[in-house]
Amino acid sequence: MRRIVAGSWYHPGNGSDSHLYEVKLVPFIELGFKPDQISLKHGALVFTNDNEIQFLPTDEYERLMGTFMKHIVNRYGIEEINRWRFEMRAPVDDDFMYSEADIDMYIEQFAGIKKVIKNIAPKALVGGPGFNLGKPEYLDIMNKILYGLKEKDSSPDFFSFYSFSFSEMPPNAEPSKDQPLLLWGKDEILKRIAWAKEFIQANNPHIKHFFVTEWNLDFSCRNRLHDSLLKAPFILQNCIDAIAANETLAYWIASDISAEYSDSGAILFGGAGLISRHGIRKPAFFAYQFLSRLGRTLLTKGNSFIVTAKSESEYAAIVFNYKYVSNDARLRNDFQYLSRAPALFFENREKLTLSLCLSNTPPGKYKIRRHLLNAAHGSIYDAWKSLSSIQELSAAEAAWLERTCIPGPAR
Repeated sequence: MRRIVAGSWYHPGNGSDSHLYEVKLVPFIELGFKPDQISLKHGALVFTNDNEIQFLPTDEYERLMGTFMKHIVNRYGIEEINRWRFEMRAPVDDDFMYSEADIDMYIEQFAGIKKVIKNIAPKALVGGPGFNLGKPEYLDIMNKILYGLKEKDSSPDFFSFYSFSFSEMPPNAEPSKDQPLLLWGKDEILKRIAWAKEFIQANNPHIKHFFVTEWNLDFSCRNRLHDSLLKAPFILQNCIDAIAANETLAYWIASDISAEYSDSGAILFGGAGLISRHGIRKPAFFAYQFLSRLGRTLLTKGNSFIVTAKSESEYAAIVFNYKYVSNDARLRNDFQYLSRAPALFFENREKLTLSLCLSNTPPGKYKIRRHLLNAAHGSIYDAWKSLSSIQELSAAEAAWLERTCIPGPAR
């Protein structure tokens, strides 16, 4: 049976999910088949599981979804379900390619499943197909899917895609398996969102929403840059850039537990998660924590900073020194940074001085709270090195890392 994965569950009652309801967290449910794989690097897998049935018969799948929709409406209410999002990804094989038969089946099933969902929750959004915009060879397939759904009067409510800064080929080049693994530019996510909107809406102007449902620096879960301080400013700058696009940008993935395997016995192994397999928060986690503390009113933003207002007399700002990966490091197929000299992989080590001035603020005295994230405050990688990079943690050591790997007060 195909897996139905919920991003989150909540209920307006007093159950265990009531807190998620209180903070108005909207579930995003993945309905499509996704291969269970762990990537070492491009072209190399640590683990793959082919024992998944990609498709149920269409009529059985529609009955399953009908039962599921009735259940959640009875449990959570139609007003809540109308806020939910349902994504159905187009299926890919082990080489992440699309077959003609699977695409035809996808078009048929998407149309049927969307009808089932809309008949029960007409305002819920149903979208797909979850493409990798870094692969130009997918464009013809993407057009075929969108055209086929349009012919069935079942175009997606939102267009979903995923984007990783590592590319399998340099921009504007012909696809080739011999091309080295490269990194796109700093502002690539913003360019891809803009391109998707222009390209899709040229033939499908009714599609109004564009969701990046998987995004990260690298699709590999054995890249130690995921454990480093680099990830915090990477997340911050890309999220700040995406504000202009006003669309969803979903980080992949939450925890390194999702990438555990027989080769991942160390405390850190290059997993893409926000927290380690021991539950210790990484710099990437604190980037999102800082973003969550911003106000709702944007005052100004730019390269390496954002300033917001939380009220007429309360402000929140994030300032950071974003260093992208160097040109030399981009050409490395085996992208594992040197533990003794990770700075060699950054474009430069120059200090950054920023001066921010707020005008038209109410007069009076202001209390300033500053939180610092650097090698000494909040870096699990540097704290691990202070323990001589031991492979296994005792309970006391794990508790110490969890307690000490937090941003500290700036002086």
